[in-house]
Amino acid sequence: MSRPRRSAQRRIKALLACGFAPLMFLVVILLDGALQPGYDPVDRWGSELSNGDWGWIQIANFVVTGLLTTAFGVGVRRALRSGPGSKAIPVLTGVLGFCLIVAGVFVTDPNPGFPPRVQPPPSPPCTAGSTT
Repeated sequence: MSRPRRSAQRRIKALLACGFAPLMFLVVILLDGALQPGYDPVDRWGSELSNGDWGWIQIANFVVTGLLTTAFGVGVRRALRSGPGSKAIPVLTGVLGFCLIVAGVFVTDPNPGFPPRVQPPPSPPCTAGSTT
């Protein structure tokens, strides 16, 4: 096997190794959530961890996972040169990666109860039965 071919195969394997990104994403959410007071993974979304003092960890988690997922899509495209799914799967994987990056850039709004100092929004005044 020629040297350029071996080098190309190594690059493809490295790009395919980026497929661990979803597992890393989940582990970071669980570890970060375990260290955050008031966070319950059953009742809260993982993106809510992007609020508060340690929010940068979850923001970085989204962005890095998005970049790795996009790289994985490139690796899948290079590995599947032809055949069923050789175009759709890498494109959809790249779209997922892009969406994860966007989710990291645009931080979620705080929800009542997490971070702990966030208060519920005030109730709108009741206008039932009023005449104006």
